[in-house]
Amino acid sequence: MNTLTQKDVEHVFESLRKGLVPERGIDAFAVGIEKQRGELHRQLDLARAGEGTIKFLRGGYGCGKTFMARLALLDAQAQGFATSFVVVSDNDLRFHRFDDVYRKVLTELGTAACPRGAFGDILDRWIGKVEDKLVASGEDEEAPDFDDKVRRRLDEDLAA
Repeated sequence: MNTLTQKDVEHVFESLRKGLVPERGIDAFAVGIEKQRGELHRQLDLARAGEGTIKFLRGGYGCGKTFMARLALLDAQAQGFATSFVVVSDNDLRFHRFDDVYRKVLTELGTAACPRGAFGDILDRWIGKVEDKLVASGEDEEAPDFDDKVRRRLDEDLAA
């Protein structure tokens, strides 16, 4: 269990007062769900090994679906995964509207370092790693064609 900061404690209590699942600090009171959490960790292990995986949570109103989803998101981010928390419903976001779902997934993309809106951060880090590898292999980052080399390497990575 992680130690909560005073700010996290206040966030948890304020969220609960509003009837919402807190976005952080919930692992401090996640009890009695070891079996379900073990299954979520198994799914993360599969994803880490390169296996495609999906898990649906279903149940009645108030049974803890959102809590489990938020907990899974925090566990995944703690293990280095990028995550996206998107609620699909008839009232808000309909599953058959792929463009809307895709836009929402990218908008809500998060990492441990950037909990929401991390798409730009992820791209920046990827490009930075490509640039670092090129420099490490002897390329001059001041050369006029360096950006073209970065672009080509990005294209190669995407094609792989």
